[in-house]
Amino acid sequence: MDKLLIITKYKKNVITGGEKMSNQNKNENQNNAAQNVADKIKDGAGVAFDAAQNAINATENIAMNTVDETANAIDKTTGSVSKAMGNQRNQK
Repeated sequence: MDKLLIITKYKKNVITGGEKMSNQNKNENQNNAAQNVADKIKDGAGVAFDAAQNAINATENIAMNTVDETANAIDKTTGSVSKAMGNQRNQK
């Protein structure tokens, strides 16, 4: 009876070839799952960075257009003032 108990305990701790393959497959599946999660995180980060870059570009374009419009307004005002001053000189 004692021998049967020892053999049963021994068999529970022995990993057969099929169990090794099963464990190997589980490990590979876990590694693949972890890599898939990492890839999804990278993809999400890439999308977020692209969105941030697009927002920065849009902000830069708005700022540059505002500067151009301000410069044009100043030119028009300066031109009007210069023209008015020239008219005043010609009237004297």
